[in-house]
Amino acid sequence: MKIKVIALLAVAAIPGALVQANSPDAAERWFAHVRFLASDELAGRKTGTTEFTKAEEYVQEQFKEAGLGPACAHGYLQDVGFVTVQLDTSRRTT
Repeated sequence: MKIKVIALLAVAAIPGALVQANSPDAAERWFAHVRFLASDELAGRKTGTTEFTKAEEYVQEQFKEAGLGPACAHGYLQDVGFVTVQLDTSRRTT
């Protein structure tokens, strides 16, 4: 399945774009992004879920606020293929 995602590398650019290293609250501002993206509210950000979309929108908004322009053909998003695997625990052997 193809789904639009934001490259993880791009997420790493948020702190550098938004926080100046010499700012007294630089670490706290950076960790605020980490806390939100890792929060229970986003429930793990499983691909294709509402929570994933919330994280996607959050990162895009942070990029816009930082004055970063889109670098992909679809704005800030890039199409990538995902393969999902689900274990069938009912067939578990001991």
